[in-house]
Amino acid sequence: MPLEQQYIGITEKKAVRRMMLMNEILYEKAVERAGKYPIIVFVHSRRETIKTANAIKEMAYAKDELSKFLKEDSDSYKIL
Repeated sequence: MPLEQQYIGITEKKAVRRMMLMNEILYEKAVERAGKYPIIVFVHSRRETIKTANAIKEMAYAKDELSKFLKEDSDSYKIL
């Protein structure tokens, strides 16, 4: 599959709600592709990278979908 790029516009004005909405949309996009295609997510800073990764992990855990982001290995599971 060729490289694909998506931009998603968010019009929410409140910063906290905007971040939550961006993470929710990102999560849904990631779940659609998890295990099928590589995914690269660009954020504004190193700190935001950690926050975004944790948000995705927490959403997956809450929705009992963490296994969709794991790849079975011979001895253990690795996060993709």
